[in-house]
Amino acid sequence: MLQTYWLLAFSVDGTDQAHNVTIKTPPIPKNIGVRTYTTLQRYYESDDQANVDGYIEGFVQNGTPHTVHISALATGSGVTEVTAGAHAYNAFATYLFITDIFQ
Repeated sequence: MLQTYWLLAFSVDGTDQAHNVTIKTPPIPKNIGVRTYTTLQRYYESDDQANVDGYIEGFVQNGTPHTVHISALATGSGVTEVTAGAHAYNAFATYLFITDIFQ
């Protein structure tokens, strides 16, 4: 059963160069599973050769950090933190970082 969720907005501005950003969840309470992903909300190109990428960059499960580069994560119990990232090149983008916590 869904216990709670977080909806965090973040932006990456690479309108004149490549730029990366990361954002972490607040500490995640005891759970039986987590589902998390990013979704693109706004996009602006400053050049024809532009691109953006939003992704899950890592998570901590049962005290062990994991580094990944995936579009979404659905995993079992013991997740205490998730990190999302985004990259922009000749573009500006706003993402939503959504984390569902199941109990």
